[in-house]
Amino acid sequence: MMPTKHYILKEWSQKLVDIGVQADANAEARARQLRYELNAALSNNHTRCNQKKLRNQKIRSTRNAKFSST
Repeated sequence: MMPTKHYILKEWSQKLVDIGVQADANAEARARQLRYELNAALSNNHTRCNQKKLRNQKIRSTRNAKFSST
């Protein structure tokens, strides 16, 4: 015998609660805000990594210039 639609809906709703999903009127706004925050954090991380690479390149080129001139 097939479970009723009500039973299936109740079961799925409970599974969403169990995994921490809040499916309500504000869910889309929260998702957009979280996406914005994660993209900003990722961008900041990329910027820090690129700045570190540039500093290391400058250090290497300075060292190479000192050794080349001697």
